[in-house]
Amino acid sequence: MKTLFYYCYYRISKAYKYWEKKSYCASGSVVLFGSLASIFLSLLAFVFSLLKIKFNITMIGAIACAFIFMSLFFISKKKYEELEQQYKEEKHSKLKGWLVFLYLIGSVVLYFVSISVFDV
Repeated sequence: MKTLFYYCYYRISKAYKYWEKKSYCASGSVVLFGSLASIFLSLLAFVFSLLKIKFNITMIGAIACAFIFMSLFFISKKKYEELEQQYKEEKHSKLKGWLVFLYLIGSVVLYFVSISVFDV
C-alpha cells in the first residue's frame, strides 16, 4: 500500500514538475491528500447515513483542512528524487500516469456520488 501511495505521489508531482518548476512536490502532496480526503469523506457519508447524522459544511471543511495539513508533513524533494531514480526506466509509464489521473478524478466523483446517494 505504501508503494502505491508513493507511486501516486511521484506521478502527480512529476505532472506538476512538467507544468511548474518551483513547488511541484508540495502541489503533488496536496493533490494526493485531497483525493484521500474525498475518499475518507465518502466513507464517512456512508457511516453518517447509517447513523442518521447530517453533514455540514464546517465538518467537511475541517476534514479537508486536516488532510491538507497532513500533506505538509509529507512534502519531500529528496523522496521525489529517490522515486524518480527508482522509476526512471519503468514500462508503460503513460498508461500508469493515466491510471493515477483516473484515480484522482474517480475519488472526487465518488465523493459527490456518495453525498447524493446517501443524502447526507
